[in-house]
Amino acid sequence: MRVALLLLALVLVSGCASAPVREELTRKEAIPADAVKVTPDTDLFPPILHSDEYEEPVPLAVIDTAGAEDSP
Repeated sequence: MRVALLLLALVLVSGCASAPVREELTRKEAIPADAVKVTPDTDLFPPILHSDEYEEPVPLAVIDTAGAEDSP
């Protein structure tokens, strides 16, 4: 019983170790400098739609929500 309590205490204490603090980057800063932006003009496989309701895509401004735009 003592061994089990000792192991439990060691596990709980080891979980309290502080993680190193890392600098948070914005989404724009996280994009590599040599990344190639794909625009409708440079798209190798543009969409082929057979509809009269299709409109040309409009590029968005810089998205800086750190991935939250796809969250519910």
